[in-house]
Amino acid sequence: MKRDDLYYFRRAEIITIARRKGVADTDDLDRFLIAWFWHRPTSADKDPIGSLIYTAHRMGRGNVTPAQAGEVIAASKRGRPLHKADDLGLYLRLTDAERTAWGIRTIGGHDFSRRQRTTRRKWLDRERKGRGRRQAGAKPRSLSQERDRPWAKDGISRREWFRRKAKARSGTVGTVSSARDGTVSAAVPFFLSKDEIVPITTRTHPSQVLRGEVMPADWLTALGIPVPAERKWSGEEGRKQARGEDQACGTRAGWL
Repeated sequence: MKRDDLYYFRRAEIITIARRKGVADTDDLDRFLIAWFWHRPTSADKDPIGSLIYTAHRMGRGNVTPAQAGEVIAASKRGRPLHKADDLGLYLRLTDAERTAWGIRTIGGHDFSRRQRTTRRKWLDRERKGRGRRQAGAKPRSLSQERDRPWAKDGISRREWFRRKAKARSGTVGTVSSARDGTVSAAVPFFLSKDEIVPITTRTHPSQVLRGEVMPADWLTALGIPVPAERKWSGEEGRKQARGEDQACGTRAGWL
């Protein structure tokens, strides 16, 4: 956050704290006016007394005289201005409970350090993300499969175990040899190439069908779509044949 933006929010928070604490009729008002004057905007230098009287009015006191405002300005120039969040919180006697209840962000609490606030913020953020993961259905680490190491029981690597699990989840079963023998269900998607039957994978591109390298076979039958009698083609003649038979079947291979 830039300094001008920080001072803008901090001036508003100083007025908020003063009104919440009710310091308008106490001697602590000078303390809050001094803190505001430390963070005053550049436009206040044109009329510092008038700006301070208006700020005191916003804090709850409307009878501040120019002489009193001049004394506050003179007091603000004695010593070093406090611009750090914790130092300013100690100067204004702001507690962490008040800071949290009033939504103060740029001024620290004198009874709770910045390091403690950082630790608390990280813990709350971690708890919030954990609740979101649990609501989404995530399992705790104590129930993770990493603890049981099921791949060690099967005598395979961890990567191979998860690869088989992903294949079983997607429902792709069967092998090339079983497809050749005709033992694979017609609902299982396979491609028939010029030389062999290969399963449909995510690497199969629609252009391969148009070029005649592969063509749909069993899955067309499962969907009730007529399959061309000639299943092997290649080159320019294959593309012409594919276009003609696709039109005859009422489908296009390019939608794959």
